[in-house]
Amino acid sequence: MSKFNVLVSWTVCAEVSVEADTLKEAIQQVEDMPGLPEDGEYLDGSFEVNVEATEEVNAYHKRLAEEGLLHGLCNTCKAPHHDMCANNSNCSCCVNTIKQDEG
Repeated sequence: MSKFNVLVSWTVCAEVSVEADTLKEAIQQVEDMPGLPEDGEYLDGSFEVNVEATEEVNAYHKRLAEEGLLHGLCNTCKAPHHDMCANNSNCSCCVNTIKQDEG
């Protein structure tokens, strides 16, 4: 059995309360907030598979495998690990995320 990565997305809605002098300032504060609201609710019917991106990612990983450039899976996200990864245990996107979280 083969392993595939399927790219998905969905929408979460939340209400954020802030104190500000104007609505414009309040909106700016929310746009500048780090992270995401913790009390969001899934928007029914918003889950979708990005078929085009999924096909591209899996074709890319297949090509890397055929060329002998894959080296297992990323320790963090379990995505295929290849020669362009930053180190031997985490893929580039996860290494960047880990660096941001530690900084």
